[in-house]
Amino acid sequence: MRRLVTAACISVMFGAMPIQSSAAKYEHVVAKEGFMASVVGKTVDVGGGTLVIHADGTITGLVEGTWSWEDGFFCREGTAGGKPMKRDCQKVEVKGKKLRLTRDNGQGKKVVYKLK
Repeated sequence: MRRLVTAACISVMFGAMPIQSSAAKYEHVVAKEGFMASVVGKTVDVGGGTLVIHADGTITGLVEGTWSWEDGFFCREGTAGGKPMKRDCQKVEVKGKKLRLTRDNGQGKKVVYKLK
């Protein structure tokens, strides 16, 4: 059971549980102020649990860790299910209550989550 929970936690932040998106366009969040207004403090449904990205630079919930805004990217590191996650900076896009993150400085896998 512990392995299943750990695997689910890790897969959440690595994009194994995406939510389907519609054809409307996402807004690229390029400034920290936009990220703070659009995402910070909201509950993020990551398809198997939730997390909150806090204004104080912490992440709590299914993933525990820290975040920073660097050169237009959301950078995070921490643990999922007690297992360390490598640091990753992600491109942020928002469309209504959908949050799309693109791993590896906007060059990797895209994952869509729900904002509550």
